[in-house]
Amino acid sequence: MKKLRVLFFWTPQLSADILSYLLTQEEHLEIVWVVSNPDKIGGRGHELIASPVTQLAREKNLPLFQPEKIKNEDFLNTVKELAPDICIVVAYGKILPQILLDIPPMGFLNVHTSLLPKYRWAAPIQHALLNGEATTGLTIMQMSLGMDEGDILLQETWHISPSDTTGTLFALTGKQAGPLLIETLHGLQDGAIIPIPQNHDEATYTKMIEKKDGELQSSWTLKEAYHRWQAYTPWPGLFTHFENTRVTLLEVEMFPQWKMLAEGTWTIIDETPGIILRDGFLKIKKIHPAGKKPMTGAEFVRGFMKN
Repeated sequence: MKKLRVLFFWTPQLSADILSYLLTQEEHLEIVWVVSNPDKIGGRGHELIASPVTQLAREKNLPLFQPEKIKNEDFLNTVKELAPDICIVVAYGKILPQILLDIPPMGFLNVHTSLLPKYRWAAPIQHALLNGEATTGLTIMQMSLGMDEGDILLQETWHISPSDTTGTLFALTGKQAGPLLIETLHGLQDGAIIPIPQNHDEATYTKMIEKKDGELQSSWTLKEAYHRWQAYTPWPGLFTHFENTRVTLLEVEMFPQWKMLAEGTWTIIDETPGIILRDGFLKIKKIHPAGKKPMTGAEFVRGFMKN
């Protein structure tokens, strides 16, 4: 089977996890270029911060390009000169023009973190958790001009447990996506995979997650709060305030039978803090007060609520 020349368009940690796996598959593919977004100024020192993929590419001495724009002629000519058989995109964050999509003979593949056609666009894992889905998964699809509208090549499904968060599901996706990509490449080469058009009538759409979305509202039900804890961990976190201190709720539990105080009231049950919501008590098992180290609920009670 032919060893494929592959060009990657990647940026976040998920992409770095997948790339790490594919670097172990040298008998199947050759990475001719890694394309990532330019380094950004950030942090307290206002220094340039490289994306996880950029850091990995530099560490492994991989060919790396960080274009400001991908529609300029120089970039397109360089891609043509590299002559990739196929290109793979994971959360690159830019719309790719048709003239670029047409360059590789096997096209562009996209790794999407939902079971398409559900949850197109940004933050699909977070929205599956927000909606209390029992399952989620991963789709390898052919890219088209329409956002997440391309034909489906392979999918993998997994169960969402009550303890799952966006963080745990991203970690699982990072482990599963690499092998699924290799299976896809093999299937495309030997004709075993037949692209399946999406049913656009069944499509659902998501939106970007914003920092303000994580602020706890006492009018929420316990399930609404719990699903938001799952979706917003690790970012932006489910947060609120105790007196004048902002606190992020790192681990919570639902107690629907207990509601004897007004919504929004902080209280203590069995030496564990929590907040009264619309239909019960949201128990806080682990918490991170701003400016302090993360601590257990019991430690928070001793340090903040009994002073």
